[in-house]
Amino acid sequence: MKNIGTSGIIKIMQKYHVKVITLAVLLQLIAYFFIGLKSFIFITPIIIFASLWLFAKVWINRLVKDSDKKINYITIVSSVFIIICVLELLLRLLGIVAVYSEKRSYYYRSMYDDKFADFFVTGRNKPIQLYSGSEYSYSRTPNNEGYSDKNWKIAKPDSCFRIIAIGDSFTEGDGADQDSTWIKFFERKINKSNFDYFNAGLCGSDPVFGYYNLEHKLIKYKPDLVILCINPSDIDDIIIRGGFERFQNNEIVFRKGPWWEFIYASCHVSRVFYNHFYNWRLLPKYEEVIENKKSLEIIQNCLLKFKHFSANNNCQFICVYHPFQYEVSKYKNSFENTMSFCEENSIVYVDLYEYYQNRKIETNINQYYWEKDGHHKSKGYELMADGIYEGLKQNQLMP
Repeated sequence: MKNIGTSGIIKIMQKYHVKVITLAVLLQLIAYFFIGLKSFIFITPIIIFASLWLFAKVWINRLVKDSDKKINYITIVSSVFIIICVLELLLRLLGIVAVYSEKRSYYYRSMYDDKFADFFVTGRNKPIQLYSGSEYSYSRTPNNEGYSDKNWKIAKPDSCFRIIAIGDSFTEGDGADQDSTWIKFFERKINKSNFDYFNAGLCGSDPVFGYYNLEHKLIKYKPDLVILCINPSDIDDIIIRGGFERFQNNEIVFRKGPWWEFIYASCHVSRVFYNHFYNWRLLPKYEEVIENKKSLEIIQNCLLKFKHFSANNNCQFICVYHPFQYEVSKYKNSFENTMSFCEENSIVYVDLYEYYQNRKIETNINQYYWEKDGHHKSKGYELMADGIYEGLKQNQLMP
């Protein structure tokens, strides 16, 4: 095959660059139409920058008559776009401004996307892999209710003590095998045949979804004890999704994201600017304290609903707060006021922040949490189970 050389490649690019860029833009628009912001991958900003460069070149050719000036302007514009492209690639390779979904699954997923919100009610419909980048990958098989557990039977023997655990990915057990979730360690610790355990944890869920599911699909299993696990992600989830008003006319509607999210999603260079004025939820930083307070009030109201609903259905309720990795390392308790609220309203709770701190796990924290992803490892879920077990004993909730 004849070697066409660098000059030949340049000539081909000069001849076909308009068609190539137009085709790339068309394919990106089609992908965006079908899968939304998930279509924004590493090639997307290159397509955008190339389109802007082509647009600028067309207008330079139209407005500038002097050929020397025209070449100079095009050279300057081309140099600027090349620098921006290089900076974009560096930011992506280093992951400096990458969001959680990009670190975990390599694509952008909007927090405000409610297209598949019914997942948090219906659960999973097929086996999946819970994975996070290169750190771990564990399989899950859903049961008859869409949760990662054995199939559940409604019939309940008289001697049976039935426990339902409700929560998000830390309850489902993301970051460990299906037999190494906290409720599995809890089951082995109790080791009694008349106990029945239901893992109703679902990745990405929050207390509002948890309560809705308890009321509409879980209470028929007649639990004796309902354990709700909460963590700082619930604060963020409710800021984004709202409270019970999210359930509207047989639909689930989240709060709308900012109009410029598509720019943020497609271009890491833009995030360098946005991150100065907005937090990772894409909300103005000056609203953060107010939004956090509103979210905690919704969570507290939800805990009261759990307590009253459980009492009206002859079962006990306990709230478990388990800290994130950064809370343990930085000695920060995000739910300190909420635990005080529980005391004031006679809501039984377990504060695992204190339990973790008393065991000084911050000195070897990477044995308990995945360093990049932040979920518990198997040893962390065992620690979580031990703390919940001790909390239940102290509150005399074990038969």
